Amino acid sequence: MGFDGIIRAYCKLDPVTPGYATYLDYSMPNKTYRCPVCGYPELDTPPYNEQGSASFYICPCCGIEFGYDDAKTSYEELRQRWLERGAPWFSRTTAPPPDWSATDQLVRANLKE
Repeated sequence: MGFDGIIRAYCKLDPVTPGYATYLDYSMPNKTYRCPVCGYPELDTPPYNEQGSASFYICPCCGIEFGYDDAKTSYEELRQRWLERGAPWFSRTTAPPPDWSATDQLVRANLKE
């Protein structure tokens, strides 16, 4: 079994409870993940880990927060709502890829014909 990345772990110590971390990031910098809502292929963190815990990561493309927006709404419904809003690029800090097209992205991800 190979290993294709370096696991990063960042801890910010909790000032109220010494010895406890308030944030951990176990993302792998050499691996990317696909958003199950919009098909964006470059998420730094998986939406859910192997144990099924949500990352609470927000997709820069469609703006879905995993573990919050998808807690009671299906990916299909979230995708439909995003499309009904015109499929806008969500992030103000992460630019879309050059020549980005929501339709092309969905097709490449096999989320739309």
